[in-house]
Amino acid sequence: MQNFYISIEKAVLEVAFDPPASGEGLLSVHQPQGIYYDLGGHRVGLFVAEEKLFLFLNGLASEVGGQEVTASLRRDGEHRQLKMTMGGSVTTIDYIPGSPISTPFHTDDEEDADFGLWLTNVLNSDLRRNIFLQSRRAT
Repeated sequence: MQNFYISIEKAVLEVAFDPPASGEGLLSVHQPQGIYYDLGGHRVGLFVAEEKLFLFLNGLASEVGGQEVTASLRRDGEHRQLKMTMGGSVTTIDYIPGSPISTPFHTDDEEDADFGLWLTNVLNSDLRRNIFLQSRRAT
């Protein structure tokens, strides 16, 4: 297992990757570009490394693509349940969305206040995954 370190808001998180048996496709160690959020007691995010999109969950990362990474969101009033599958492992996160973060880009869109909704929408849309990937690629 190769360790990969991500610097997020002055905190350093260790991300574990299972290298392929052939040794090909290993990630070089550098800071990936991404978005991370504490959601229902879990650290969740999307980042780009080696021009590939990864889902980050509690110190583990899995490349987004094919059937290996999926997400669904269930709503019950103000309560949300985010269900994610990463590499065959299912994680369910129960949470209540917070208030929108005040930024110059704030639009009062529901996704601005609900990271789980945003994440589900991005993971379930080829177009939005590609937009995120393009926006985070190193220049």
